[in-house]
Amino acid sequence: MIEKKQYRVLHIFSAYGGGISSLILNLLENKKDNLSFDTLAFSYDKGEGFVQSVENQGGKCYLMKSARKDGIGQCWNSIKELFEREHYDAIHCHIAGWMCIPFRYAAYKYGVPVFVIHAHTTRYDSKIDRTAIVQRLNKVINYRCATHYMVCSDMAGEYIFGKKYMKKKPTELIPNGIQEGKFLDHITEEEIAGYNQEFDIKDDAMIISHVGRFSVPKNHEYILEIAKCLKQRQVNGIILLIGDGERFDEIKSKAEQMKLLDIVRFLGRRYDISKLMQYSDMMILPSINEGLPTVAVECQASGTPMLISDRVTRQCDMNMGLVEFLGLDSAETWCEKIIEKKDTKLKITDCVKHIRNCGFTAAIAGQNYCNMMYQSICDAEK
Repeated sequence: MIEKKQYRVLHIFSAYGGGISSLILNLLENKKDNLSFDTLAFSYDKGEGFVQSVENQGGKCYLMKSARKDGIGQCWNSIKELFEREHYDAIHCHIAGWMCIPFRYAAYKYGVPVFVIHAHTTRYDSKIDRTAIVQRLNKVINYRCATHYMVCSDMAGEYIFGKKYMKKKPTELIPNGIQEGKFLDHITEEEIAGYNQEFDIKDDAMIISHVGRFSVPKNHEYILEIAKCLKQRQVNGIILLIGDGERFDEIKSKAEQMKLLDIVRFLGRRYDISKLMQYSDMMILPSINEGLPTVAVECQASGTPMLISDRVTRQCDMNMGLVEFLGLDSAETWCEKIIEKKDTKLKITDCVKHIRNCGFTAAIAGQNYCNMMYQSICDAEK
């Protein structure tokens, strides 16, 4: 076989600008020269920065029609037009279950030999997909469609593919690694003072942060219940809600109704997450479900203690004593733990070194990803 100089991979996912976009950027920035990435999604969702980053690296970003909004015919036509115009050596599909079928058909029809399905979650968003019969059907579909599996955690892999099917296909763990350089850039006293002024926070207040898209799985209502408990106990603390999403206005309205806007700040989308994590005394993640949240690893890289829902995989704990898992039955318990864990931060350089040794950096994830993808394409060409 004559080795090609360049192999092209198409990443397919729902919307530019979310967590999967961050993963793709990490992989893109750490990819091998013989791989190039294009992306295909349904909407931009304020992901202009992501698009610019992909294009700066020589990739192209495409939009497809939505079957729900534009009809199945238009959706398929937009997919078909792309595959007729561009040739790919592999498809990396971040959409699992029955929704991946049109992409798998396009790969088959236009001769793309490698079709990777990536497990990112431990719970489907759709109620229909969460029914027992559809979950079983989706696992069969994933097995039939995928040539290779990728997982962000063992828990996500078992949920999306099933233990039985995971044993039958090549599977690669691609951790949601951190960009370690961002965390070695330590926050300064001037930056802390600037944040205090920007967010209208007193110097002695405890800073509790949450980073995540405003969507159902992130469980923002529960965060408001925690804020309510903190206020009732007259804790000198402020909760920063960092992120954007379809439920942003709804959650902010609920906070106003609960008279919590004095202790809850809505920061929207930010691009200084590593500094905000260092600025925080504590982070909370009461998610209903997650795959392996990058924010949990990033938080530990910043040396900041974290409370995480017990619905989240234990693989996100880097074993530095910074993470505690809690159930979602009592917001009062979360409040007590927040008070208890104050002033338990660790030195950042030690934390980043430990996470690097655990293999949870973007560089290591990118290297493992490219090795698997390159080998899969080469094997398919034999």
